[in-house]
Amino acid sequence: MPRSFPLPSVLARWGALGILFGVGAHSIFFHAPFFVCWCALLVALVCVFRRTVILVVCLCCFALGWFRFSGYLRPLQQTTLSFARLQRVQGHVGAVTKNDYGQTLSLETLHILSPHSIQTLEGTVGISVPSYPSFAEGETVEVWCVFREAQPPSVSLLRRIRYRIIGFCDAPLAMTRIAPPVQTDRFFSALRQRITATMGRSLPSPHAELASGIVFGSAQMRLPADLLDAFRRTGTTHIVAASGYNVSVVSSWFLALAFLLGFRRRSAFLFAGGLVWFYVCIAGFGASLLRAAVMISAVLFARILGRESETTHILLLTAAGMVLLTPTLLGFDIGFQLTVTATVGLVVLGPRVAAACAPWLGTSAMVKLFAETVAVLLTTTPILLWQFGTFSTIALVANILIVPAVPLVMVLCTIVLGISFFVPSTAPFVGLLAWAPLSYLVAMAHALADIPYASFSLGSFSFFGVVVWYAALIILFHLHPSFKKEDAPISLAGTDEWEIVLT
Repeated sequence: MPRSFPLPSVLARWGALGILFGVGAHSIFFHAPFFVCWCALLVALVCVFRRTVILVVCLCCFALGWFRFSGYLRPLQQTTLSFARLQRVQGHVGAVTKNDYGQTLSLETLHILSPHSIQTLEGTVGISVPSYPSFAEGETVEVWCVFREAQPPSVSLLRRIRYRIIGFCDAPLAMTRIAPPVQTDRFFSALRQRITATMGRSLPSPHAELASGIVFGSAQMRLPADLLDAFRRTGTTHIVAASGYNVSVVSSWFLALAFLLGFRRRSAFLFAGGLVWFYVCIAGFGASLLRAAVMISAVLFARILGRESETTHILLLTAAGMVLLTPTLLGFDIGFQLTVTATVGLVVLGPRVAAACAPWLGTSAMVKLFAETVAVLLTTTPILLWQFGTFSTIALVANILIVPAVPLVMVLCTIVLGISFFVPSTAPFVGLLAWAPLSYLVAMAHALADIPYASFSLGSFSFFGVVVWYAALIILFHLHPSFKKEDAPISLAGTDEWEIVLT
């Protein structure tokens, strides 16, 4: 007997797509008349399925995503911050960005203090201050300043919308620390500084900067410009700073450790999830790390419930929840766009590419790596072209040669860090363990980047081109018989029982 009402999982999946579609549509088109047009298009698409319930859920979630984006950006359109007089503002330091000219603080949870009242503001303000004294995330500061509107070149439009910056202060007249960070923030901040210093004692430059970036995503030790450009030209920038791939490697270690210690299945997943979040705390709560930790936690939760086959659905719901919480992620956060598209490439396209390659190349680990690399490049290339206009012709070869060495680098750097942290006198000697693989990464990046036409600029790549690219991928992998999905359920599990892969 046919089912008359869709399953809750089906409704949740279509609702998540509606939220993502609503936020994405409003991120591109800011004017209200487009809302009616998008609703009409969505009605036409969903009516093909002739399911009224699905149509209603999609429309409601589409409207939720659309109006959530509008409400989130309201402080930028109706700010009450005055730009014509001296003001006294108090807030929490949400982020500290260091550059060659000093540091920029993002103040959140704002309050305008006056002799007679305290006014609360939505959004954030940017404060440009010298390099010293340094400020820490989480502390409360008070600033006297004549604010101006956040406009380029000091604040780009993308950054302004992403962080909801309502004003900017170039030279505060006075700045006072009101309260230090909470004890937990102070502990992790001091731990990160000591880790960075230990890396600097154990390894020469640029190996120390590269190790800090790969293992912990340290922003205090910046890579030389030539090495950073080499990673960019070879399409391997994602290994320079701690990202989803690094978190996935760490989670695999923690799961392996849990199984070796004799934990049962559910206990092992809970143990690994807790250690993953501890690692994110040490690494500094970077946006890419948080996204990866949330998605990996979703994968672990799915495995605890025994729903490995529904991993893609859980990742979809997780992405929709993150976008609903911070709507600017979808249209204005390049890291989030790459994380989502790379995850789709690994989870959805990776097994199909591997199945298509199996008759000719077999099913070895190298074939699996090749298939996953091809899938990720197919799904992330249009985003890179749209945002940067640069295409790397050797990205596939570079990733195959460089990425497999990253887990070895992370293991050896962790060993070096552990020994040097507790026995500082041994730092120069144990650092030799990680020097060789780090030298391989540096040399390989430079060698590949020096190849003629390793990368070239395509100029502007329109959003319409991105839509056409993904439409062609959907048609190819959905209709072509060579790319049919394998019989085994798709999950983020690899050949090992505890492997989790996420970019």
